[in-house]
Amino acid sequence: SEAYARGIMLRWSPIDSNDTIDNIVEKLVWGYPDHGHIIDLAEARSIGLSNAKELDATLECLCESLIASQSEGIVKSYAPGSTTPPESAGAENGNENANCGNG
Repeated sequence: SEAYARGIMLRWSPIDSNDTIDNIVEKLVWGYPDHGHIIDLAEARSIGLSNAKELDATLECLCESLIASQSEGIVKSYAPGSTTPPESAGAENGNENANCGNG
């Protein structure tokens, strides 16, 4: 997990200090109780992810739908390159965010 997180940060993060990256990686890998723990924007910034930003409404909806589906053991697939879920995504499971404002 540490190697994976470090590799992602070295490739994509604007942070260029190895010590800072190591501190963030340690917090991400060892500082949370389980994989289901959600790191919100304030938490992300507090551990040093200064480029964390709010999601636009569509991405927020997709994330909420994915989290709801995952908690039910169902992960929906979207068309390649699509940022909009199918109209029926999650609807059969009572997911109120399934339409992401599409109806």
